[in-house]
Amino acid sequence: MNEVKQIRMGPSNDVLAEYTHPFDVDEWSIEDRAGVRRFRGRLIGMGTSRRDDHNHGDPVMNGTHDFGLTRRCTACRWSEIYIFQIDERDTAAPPGALYCVYTLGPSVVPGEFTRANVRWATSGFEVMEMATVRRGDRGTPFLPAAHARAVAMASAVDEDVADAYVNRAVA
Repeated sequence: MNEVKQIRMGPSNDVLAEYTHPFDVDEWSIEDRAGVRRFRGRLIGMGTSRRDDHNHGDPVMNGTHDFGLTRRCTACRWSEIYIFQIDERDTAAPPGALYCVYTLGPSVVPGEFTRANVRWATSGFEVMEMATVRRGDRGTPFLPAAHARAVAMASAVDEDVADAYVNRAVA
C-alpha cells in the first residue's frame, strides 16, 4: 500500500491530474461537511466537468473577473466525481459498503464554497443511481458527461458496475 491519497474540498484539488495509479488499493482521505473520512480502497472511476478556459465572454471586466455570474462557466464552477471500490479488509467504511461515490462541486467564485457528498453503495446499481442527477423534485434523470465517464471507467474493472451501466435507464 502506498501513502495516504487525499482529495480535498475546494478548487485546488488536483488528484484528477496527479493520480496515475487507479485500481491500486490505497488508503484514502476524503472530506465533506462532516469532516475527514478515511478508508482503504481502489479508485476505479473519476471525472470532471472543469475546463481551463472561461466561456462567459471577456474574463476581465474593469480589472476584475466576472466569475461567470452572467453565464454558466465551467472554469468558475464545475463538478467532480470519484468512484471507489472498497477493499474487503477495510473497517472504516460502513458495514456492507462495497463502493464509495464522492462528488464535489468546487467554485472559485468569491463567497461560494465547495459542495461535497460522500455516499456509500452496496451494489453497482446504487453506484449508477448516485451518479444520476435530477433537477428539482421530479426532474428528468440524466447522466452528466463527467459522471458517465467515471461510471464507464469503473465498468471496465467491476462487473456489477458494468451491468448497471449497460442496463441504465438514463441517457
